[in-house]
Amino acid sequence: MRLQTLRVALTIAVASSPRFASWRTALISLVLTPIISTLMIVAVAASVGGAEVAMTAYAGVLVSAFVSVMASVNATLAYERITGIVPASLVPRFGTPASWCARTVAPLASAAIVALLAIGAIDLLDGAHDGGAATRALTALPVALVSGALVGLAVCVISLLVTDPYLVANVLGGILALTAGVVAPLEDYPRWLRPICEWLPMTWTVQAMRTGNAALAREPLAILPWLLLGVLAVATARSRLRDGRDTAFI
Repeated sequence: MRLQTLRVALTIAVASSPRFASWRTALISLVLTPIISTLMIVAVAASVGGAEVAMTAYAGVLVSAFVSVMASVNATLAYERITGIVPASLVPRFGTPASWCARTVAPLASAAIVALLAIGAIDLLDGAHDGGAATRALTALPVALVSGALVGLAVCVISLLVTDPYLVANVLGGILALTAGVVAPLEDYPRWLRPICEWLPMTWTVQAMRTGNAALAREPLAILPWLLLGVLAVATARSRLRDGRDTAFI
């Protein structure tokens, strides 16, 4: 029964995603766009050479995987919000665990495939032949993917409280390349900026890939505030809807 429920929820989630509106849309948004972006990173790493540039390329792939999953999950709920599904399902309860898991399956699969191909290509073209960096990137990839799914779920419900359903995801996705330490290690950042970066997603995942230390274990601490904000956003949205107050998602 649970498997059947998950299958139905997955079917609905795929149908609700604008990225699967047609096979052409899916091909462009899930395959061609990420591959072109990845090829640009690989081209820079191959042309310049050096371990630090390869590190930047690996970090870029990890952050791109996170942003891809987060944006895809958010886009699914944004579509449901536009079509009026969200207000109808918000009361008396807001979905089921199966429906939430289903929203993440397709984005996770797509981002994982593209990221694995990119890491392999960077390792192949890396002039320094630093196999340890590729191994650390592969180790950090599952954390980046799961973090993207969790933050994506949180972002999509936080967005229920604002008019633009893509605002939160776009802002967060736009600053992560800077705050996560893609271009330079966190210790090279200004002292006032470090505490801010430490509480944003992907910072510790990228640092773990760069240094190989235990920083990866600190990533959940950066994800937890987003999950708490998501729970609070659901409660607030349900309260507004039940009280008949004007809401951004109706």
